[in-house]
Amino acid sequence: MVYLTGALNRGADREAYAAFFDNFIGSSADGSVMNLSQSPLLVFFGLTLIANFAIVFRGLSKGIEDFCKWAMPIMALCAVFVLVRV
Repeated sequence: MVYLTGALNRGADREAYAAFFDNFIGSSADGSVMNLSQSPLLVFFGLTLIANFAIVFRGLSKGIEDFCKWAMPIMALCAVFVLVRV
């Protein structure tokens, strides 16, 4: 019921909890994700965007169909790994 009202147990030191949470969600960063030297996130996003564009640009039969010929067996293999792991 506590979760519905928003009155979470913040522990004895509320300021430490608030500082940890602010640091965890990145509210003090002010756009530091745009700095490529500190965050590889944009590099991976760019590579994914280029790969998706290349697949879609090649069309249905040469792009998406060829990709699915490789991706479906890899997805099945990943599912087996997850099944074994769980």
